[in-house]
Amino acid sequence: MKRGLIAALFMFALAMPGAAQEWAPDALGSMEYNCFLLDHIIGDFGDAAYLARDGAEVRVEDMLLGLASGCKTTQSADTDLAYLELIRSWPFIYRDENAYHCDTVDEIVAAYGSFDFQRTENSAFSVFDYHQKKAPYCLPRYVIAAKDLQLRDCLDGPCESSQYMLRGEALPVVDRVMAEDETWYEVAREFKHYLDVEATDATAFVPAADVVPGPAGFIELEGDYAITHEDHTPLCRIHTLPGAKDRMLLVSLKSGPAYEDMQVDIYKPFSESPLYVMRELEKTFKDSGLPYINLVFDWIDHGSQLGIYTVHLTLDSITYQFGMDLKEVAVYYFLIHCK
Repeated sequence: MKRGLIAALFMFALAMPGAAQEWAPDALGSMEYNCFLLDHIIGDFGDAAYLARDGAEVRVEDMLLGLASGCKTTQSADTDLAYLELIRSWPFIYRDENAYHCDTVDEIVAAYGSFDFQRTENSAFSVFDYHQKKAPYCLPRYVIAAKDLQLRDCLDGPCESSQYMLRGEALPVVDRVMAEDETWYEVAREFKHYLDVEATDATAFVPAADVVPGPAGFIELEGDYAITHEDHTPLCRIHTLPGAKDRMLLVSLKSGPAYEDMQVDIYKPFSESPLYVMRELEKTFKDSGLPYINLVFDWIDHGSQLGIYTVHLTLDSITYQFGMDLKEVAVYYFLIHCK
C-alpha cells in the first residue's frame, strides 16, 4: 500500500514543473542526487540509525545530507561525510568500514528501491543500486546457489526456466522482490562483473532461501588492481597470476612497508572459518632484497578445491574484500603490496 502511494506521489510530481524534480550535485560535483526523493526518504526514515562509523551511530538524515550537499545547506558543519562516496577507483574491491543497519536499509529499499537516487552524465543509480553497492552484506551483489536450482522466468505463474543454477555457482543480483509470501532475487542469467550488468540483460528469479550471499565483487585471475584512499592516493596494489597446472595451491605474498600488519583470510562458500594456512614463511625478493611473507593455504575440511573463493584483506581495522572463481587446477599467486 505504501509503495503504491509513493508511486502515485512521484507520478504527480513528474507532472509538476521545475523544482519538484530538482537534482543537485555532491560536494565534488561528480555525482548528482535526486533532492525530491531524498526529502521523502528523510521524511520517512531520517531519525533511524543508518550505520555505525568509527564507533558512532549515524542517522539516515545526517548521512544523506552529507552525501548530497547540494540538496540542502542546513547540515552540520562537522558532519564530514561528503567523501564517503569516493570508493570508485576500483569498484570490484569492497571496502568494509561502515556497519550499515540492515533493518533500516531493508525498509528504505522496500519503500523506494526502484526510484533513481544518483546520476552521473552517463548513468543513473536507483536506491536499490546505491545500497547494494554500499552494503552488500544487506543486499548482496552476488548470490551463490546452496543447492542445484531451476531458475524461474517470472513470479506470477508456473514459468520454470530450462536454465539451472548449480550448487556453488554465483550470479549477479539485479533486484530483490517479494512474491508468493517469500523473498526472491532477480539475477542476471550470465555471470559478469557486478557493475557490468545492463538493463537489457536477460534475468531470472531464484528463492532467497536457497542461496547465500557471495563476494562483493570478482577480480580476474591474471591482472593488476589498486586499492586507494578516499583521496585516490594508492594504498595497496594487487597482482594476480596463475602458475603451473600440475597441482592446486593458493599462494599469497604480502609485501610493502605494511607487510607485517596486513591480515589475509580466504573463505569458501558455506563455511564460516577461513582456509588453513599450512605454511607461513618470511623471505626476501632476489632482485630488491626487500622482505615479504609467503602464505600457502590448504583446503582441510573445505571440500572441493575448485570454485569460488572470497579474499579478505584487513589493514588498519578496515577489511577489503574480493572474490575469485577458480575453474581449473593450477597454482594461483596473488601478490599484495601495501604502503
